[in-house]
Amino acid sequence: CMLKKLVFLCILGVLSIETSVYATEKVELVNVEKSNTYVDEAKNYTKKLEYAKAEKCLNEALKLNNKNAEAYFGLGIVEDAKKNNDKAINYYTKAIELSPNNYEYYYARGAAEINAIQLKALVDDMNKVLELNPKYGIAYGILSIIYGSYGYPEKALVYCDKAIEYNETSLEVFYQRRAEIKTSLRDYDGAIADYNQAIVETKKGNDFDTPQKIEYFKRKIQEMQEIKKVFK
Repeated sequence: CMLKKLVFLCILGVLSIETSVYATEKVELVNVEKSNTYVDEAKNYTKKLEYAKAEKCLNEALKLNNKNAEAYFGLGIVEDAKKNNDKAINYYTKAIELSPNNYEYYYARGAAEINAIQLKALVDDMNKVLELNPKYGIAYGILSIIYGSYGYPEKALVYCDKAIEYNETSLEVFYQRRAEIKTSLRDYDGAIADYNQAIVETKKGNDFDTPQKIEYFKRKIQEMQEIKKVFK
């Protein structure tokens, strides 16, 4: 009889523990869901440029789940909007620590590092973006600008080619950039071809400054033609 009681008590104890664990897990799951809801709400506020409201939602999200990478990412965006580069970088870094395979987090941190003039960190983050997403054209574009700005036109040209290959929008910007690189390499025919292509791409859009862009590219073509006459 005593043995039966002991067995019964042991069973009750196990059931009690299992019930407690289940209850804890259920609370954690509910908190995670609520946290994600706050993040979604914050995204809507961010789209409306209502950053104070977004920040409040994101902080509430972290109270419920301090491992919510998207909440840290959102706070990074808010700090970016405030021009607080260091704070933005810190938040993006926390998001990366929690979700190290999200290329968007590295890209966002890299963009903040541009403003903070952290060139080595920027290049490392853009390379990480391309490691995770080899077809992310804008990352190639940024690397092209960095290498071109600091005296490495050949390498800048390689990245610019990739930017043109993988980007579907704003191609006139990359053709213009490649024309500038080719000019620095004295490839004036190549520059003329790219400025002409920039005109073609610009005409596809309907921006308010489209006529001004086209006139600018036409002037650059004339400039290249004049340079060719002098430096045959």
